Amino acid sequence: MVMDKDQKVTTTGTAKLTKPIDLFKAKAGSYKLKLFELSVPVPGLSVGPIGIKFGIGCGIDAGYWFGPAQLKDVEVSGTLKPFEPAPDPVLTLKGTLSVDAGASLGFWIKGSLIADALVVKATGSITVSAAAVAKGNASLITSVHYEKGWFAITADAVASASLDLKFGVYAAVELATFLGDSGPKKRWDWTLSEFFVPTGLSFSFGAPVSYHSQTGLVLPSADKIVWKPPQSIDAGKLLKNFLTAARKSGPPE
Repeated sequence: MVMDKDQKVTTTGTAKLTKPIDLFKAKAGSYKLKLFELSVPVPGLSVGPIGIKFGIGCGIDAGYWFGPAQLKDVEVSGTLKPFEPAPDPVLTLKGTLSVDAGASLGFWIKGSLIADALVVKATGSITVSAAAVAKGNASLITSVHYEKGWFAITADAVASASLDLKFGVYAAVELATFLGDSGPKKRWDWTLSEFFVPTGLSFSFGAPVSYHSQTGLVLPSADKIVWKPPQSIDAGKLLKNFLTAARKSGPPE
């Protein structure tokens, strides 16, 4: 609050939100398709349905997610002459609307060792998977200003996406009864190794848009639009990234 020499009071203030505002939570879905599964009795260790078996299977996993959507970096600032007949407010509102999205498509192959006692069955398995994971973000960085009866809106639309490869090795042990899914069962899972490898494939796009209550809408000119197209994959760099990530990988702590 400031008082000038004519004893006119002007208030000035700024308010910021320290935490993002969640507009909606992430929505996700996954799809699993088993392409092949086979179990074969181990000779000498199996009699009919009882004994030791070796199993192998493979399939495809796909998934997607959309969100969360957040309003971030919200800030309101302004000035006001509260005791004047014309308060003459000057207000500025800033904020960023951000939405994440992505999708994945992968292939897995599993080898298992099965001990089947007819009444109880124990299965130990190792699964190796590889997937392509696309991640993206769209943001709208907005500022709204009001002063002396006019207002202006400026917005920067920004979008980006990248493609990574995900590799993993997983182990599992499962105990089940002859009742199958209808009976009691117990399962233990371990992540032996999991890591991401950046491919270098990415793009980004940006364009400013503005509107003034006195002059109208202003669309971006060609020189104001930022477009960074995806680059070709460098096979040597991709292999180096894979070996580096593989060496650093391991089970999560």
